[in-house]
Amino acid sequence: MNIPPKTSRFLSRLALGATYLLVVPALPIHQASAATLTWNGAAGGAGDWSAANWVSGTPVAGDTLQFGGTTTPTTNNDITANTNFIISLTNNGSVGQTSNFTLSGNRITLAGNIVATAVTGTTLTDTISLDMILSAGRTITTNTNHNLIISGVISESGGARVLTKGGAGTLTLSGGDSGSDATVN
Repeated sequence: MNIPPKTSRFLSRLALGATYLLVVPALPIHQASAATLTWNGAAGGAGDWSAANWVSGTPVAGDTLQFGGTTTPTTNNDITANTNFIISLTNNGSVGQTSNFTLSGNRITLAGNIVATAVTGTTLTDTISLDMILSAGRTITTNTNHNLIISGVISESGGARVLTKGGAGTLTLSGGDSGSDATVN
């Protein structure tokens, strides 16, 4: 076994008869994978994210949140402010998006890209009116017949961030920023 000189000297000072101190490096802690939760709006009411409005479970940090269907399209993020989420406005398996969704409530930290990619015969225009913190550069994809308005304030953590727009749909940023250096490509 190859022991670095400093560690070897330290261990030799701690040696007392046949008793030794063995230093074992900590093993990484396994974390559960983030889930993808699909909105079904079943609880109705205020459309709270913490309510039973999801196919399974309620959102926790790092989850991808997919919004689709027609039930309770006005939602309220009542989960702790600044929680990390990824947002998807799309056809979610058997639950296709056919209503214009409005996402409002507590500020989130955007943990990934935003996609607005539902394929429908009519044009959808969704609105994200909650504030968002960019923790890294992000891409917002809006497909044909799917437009997105972001009316919440966009801010950053850890330095200047870039928003990149992809897809043929329209992206409208109307909420401004908090004096940050975010740029849009």
